[in-house]
Amino acid sequence: MARTFHYTREDIRNPEGANNLSALAMYYQRSLYREVIYPGVVSPVPIDTWYDKGLYGKVDRFQNTILLKNEKIEPVMTVKKDRIYAADNVVASFEAFSGHMARANFNGRLNNTTDGNLAAISAAAGWTCPKKAYAAYVENLFQGFMRYYVEKRHDQIEGFKTFIPIITSFLKMSANILPVTMTNVILTDLVSPMVSGLSIKIADFDAGDDKIKYEKFISNPNFDFYVSSAKKFGLIVNKYMPWILTADLFTEASLMAIEIGSEDKIMKLYEERFPNDTVLNEARYAGLVPTEATFFSDYYDLACLEDIPNLKKIFVNFYNRYIEIQPLLEKKVFKGPACGYKTNVTLHERVPTSMSELDALMTDFDWIDLYINLREIESEGTPLKTNFLRRIAREKYKIIPRKNHTPLENAALYVNSVYRKYLYSQSYLTNLYYSLTNAGPGATMSIGNNYSANQ
Repeated sequence: MARTFHYTREDIRNPEGANNLSALAMYYQRSLYREVIYPGVVSPVPIDTWYDKGLYGKVDRFQNTILLKNEKIEPVMTVKKDRIYAADNVVASFEAFSGHMARANFNGRLNNTTDGNLAAISAAAGWTCPKKAYAAYVENLFQGFMRYYVEKRHDQIEGFKTFIPIITSFLKMSANILPVTMTNVILTDLVSPMVSGLSIKIADFDAGDDKIKYEKFISNPNFDFYVSSAKKFGLIVNKYMPWILTADLFTEASLMAIEIGSEDKIMKLYEERFPNDTVLNEARYAGLVPTEATFFSDYYDLACLEDIPNLKKIFVNFYNRYIEIQPLLEKKVFKGPACGYKTNVTLHERVPTSMSELDALMTDFDWIDLYINLREIESEGTPLKTNFLRRIAREKYKIIPRKNHTPLENAALYVNSVYRKYLYSQSYLTNLYYSLTNAGPGATMSIGNNYSANQ
């Protein structure tokens, strides 16, 4: 690999990459890590989630944003703390890998003078819930709505009916800066890659600190063994966060882990204690064992099916929370000379709303139109003709039913199939944050009291 700079021996021995450096120093240190420190040390090739595969596990092969199915989530057994989860195939790979490292340590194959990070392998963190992350994001959206948008519009809101055009305008305005739909929020750096369920952390260090990576991992005498062993069990080490192990999808070892993750379902069907080759072959024929072709549909749901229900919740919840803060509408009526030029003030109570009222005020076609508008804005403008899309989406709603989906879901699937070609780029706010702070892609960006990016 060609080198961007001439790096000194001292720089290579003591990398100082961190998120608080100047822009030039940051560029130098990140180039040093990318070009010299990691590549010159070890193979197999690590996964690069900063500059190459940033959406790994967040999208499928067709660029659909995806959500791990609940039934595919399993607890990790070898852990540093309770309640750590991952996809069942990742748990199978990790437990086998952890056991392999423990045996290697017991047999004297590992250096015992290290601090233990790469000898006794246990999970420090795993899957994070994308719906909780989105809920935290929506909470910040509500705070922005209350602080900066609705302040001068209180007198326009007599009830829920008059609230609808205001919240609609707010969401469209917001989509010009940050995404609104879960489909696109998940694709930003504001949501951790850990939502995929495909990764497990064995430590929880600062991703921006290159010195920790070098001292705790890359210079560790067990690092080569750690990386090569992980590969044998269907896991791959993250280049810029070497404490993260990620499923190396569709390698032979990974496909074996997928079969192991499906054992419970197979045993229930065939009433076998342990699946033998005959049972596994029958299970494969019955479609119970996910394959490379079916993996994403077996393990994940499409996030786009959540988008319109989420928008409905935003409409109802934002209004009900708004009237908790502003329960009364103040109406002023100016009286003319016959009444002595007086201004009469009357107070009207705003009444809570419900999903049933929302359904009475907005049709499914209204939601289809709004969804297309938001996806168009979030895609930062496309050559698509939205009027044509609306017509086709309505036809999908009316005349082309799809198995196991409602007419509105059919329309949403069509809209998503069009806009998935225009993956949401790094958000304006995140880019602004990086430019102002000189932070790299591994930086932590707070979006609420209990949530931060790249957790």
